[in-house]
Amino acid sequence: MPYSSASAVVLQAANPQEASCLESLYPFDEYGAGLWGDAASFAAVRDKVLRERRFMRTNRDGHVALAFVMPECHSLGFSFRPNGEVQMDGYHKAAEFFRRRVWRV
Repeated sequence: MPYSSASAVVLQAANPQEASCLESLYPFDEYGAGLWGDAASFAAVRDKVLRERRFMRTNRDGHVALAFVMPECHSLGFSFRPNGEVQMDGYHKAAEFFRRRVWRV
C-alpha cells in the first residue's frame, strides 16, 4: 500500500511525480487518512524523510520496517524484529555501501 510501507513512504518523498500518480490511483482520503490523519501530516512526514534520507516504522508487536532513499527514485528497505534497541549505525552503513556499490556515488 502506498501509504503504509516504509519503502512506499520513502519513494513518495523522493519522487513527487510518482506520488502524484499514486494519489490518482489510491486517493489519500480513502487509503492514507486512517494512518496519517490528514494530507498535511503526511506531507510533513515526507519532508522529514527527505531531510533524514530514511523512514522507520515500528509496529505494535515490535517489528521494524526501515527504508533509505537511494538514487534514481529507488529505496532500500529492511524489515526485521530487533533484539533489543535498533542500532541505526549499521543500517546506515549498509545503505551507504549499497548506494556506492550500485550507483558508484
